[in-house]
Amino acid sequence: MKLFLIRHAETVHNVEKTWAGTTDSPLTNHGMLQIDSLARHFASNSIHFDSIFASDLSRARITAEGICRQQRPRRDGGLVSPILTSDLREKDFGSLEGVRFTPPVGKPGNDSSRGGRSGSAPVLTHAESESTASMRRRAISFLNVHLLPLIFDDTTQRANVAIVAHGIILRVLWYCLLELFDPTNITMAPGITTGDGRPPVLVSPSWSNTGNSRDMIKDGR
Repeated sequence: MKLFLIRHAETVHNVEKTWAGTTDSPLTNHGMLQIDSLARHFASNSIHFDSIFASDLSRARITAEGICRQQRPRRDGGLVSPILTSDLREKDFGSLEGVRFTPPVGKPGNDSSRGGRSGSAPVLTHAESESTASMRRRAISFLNVHLLPLIFDDTTQRANVAIVAHGIILRVLWYCLLELFDPTNITMAPGITTGDGRPPVLVSPSWSNTGNSRDMIKDGR
C-alpha cells in the first residue's frame, strides 16, 4: 500500500498568522490554486487513489474534494470521494483560537503559518489547549477504524490511500503509525536522509500547505 499524508491548502488564518486549530478557517484564492496544482500533479503522474480520508474541517475537506475531481474512476468502477472524520481535526488551541502569533525566529511554522512547514506542535501552557494524549487517542482511533482494516486486507495491498488533514495531527498520526512496526523494518527511500544520522523512526516530519509525504507499507508475511 502507498500512503500519502497531505496537508490542506492555504487559509486566511495562515496568511494572518493566527492560531486556527478547530476554527473552520476559509481557504484563500492562492489556496484554491494550490489544490488545483496538487490535483493535476497526482493525475498527470498516474497517481490514482482508491481511498481518500480527510478531516471534516472545510480546509481539509475542500482540499480532498479538489483532488477527487481530477481522479479517474477506481479499480471497481466507482468514483472516489473523501471519507470525512473528526478524528483528523487539528489540535484544539482553546481560547488561543483566532489569536495572532509570532513564530520564533529561525523556527519552522505551524498550522497557522503561510507556506511554512507544519507539524511541530507549539509549546502552549494554556490549560484549555488540547493535550498530546488527546490527539494520540484520535489518531489511534482513526488507525483502528479506517487504516488498519485496509492494511490487513489482502485485496488492498496495492492500493493508494490519501489522508488529508493538518500539520500537527498529521505528525501525531505519523508517530502512532510508526509505533505499529518494528523499527528495524522502517527504511527511508534512496536519496532521503535525516541530515543528522538519526534513524527513520526518529524523523520529525513537517508539511507546507498542500505538501505531502509518501509512505510504502509492505506485507511482511
